[in-house]
Amino acid sequence: TMGIADRFGWQTVLKNRTALIAVLLSFVTYIAIAVPDISLVVGVTGAAMGSTIVYILPALMYTKSVALAFGKGSVEHKKSMINYALIPFGVLFAVLGVGMTIKESM
Repeated sequence: TMGIADRFGWQTVLKNRTALIAVLLSFVTYIAIAVPDISLVVGVTGAAMGSTIVYILPALMYTKSVALAFGKGSVEHKKSMINYALIPFGVLFAVLGVGMTIKESM
């Protein structure tokens, strides 16, 4: 039987998780050393990730779940693809949030 990681194609990610963790920790450590005011980093991260979590990821996950449950090309899957319309709004709000955060920090 196929596990959830296989169905979503996460096996490759799970196999390379040590490298991913090392890269992420290195990046975070560099940012912590290089940036004197951490509020800018927190603001930019919050603006970008908040919009991603609220608008982009739910649309992608729901559409993928419907495709797995009912099959690609099914009526339900075609109806669920309207959720892709949320993605440009999420990107727009992320860009606006990051821009406002940077503008306020100057």
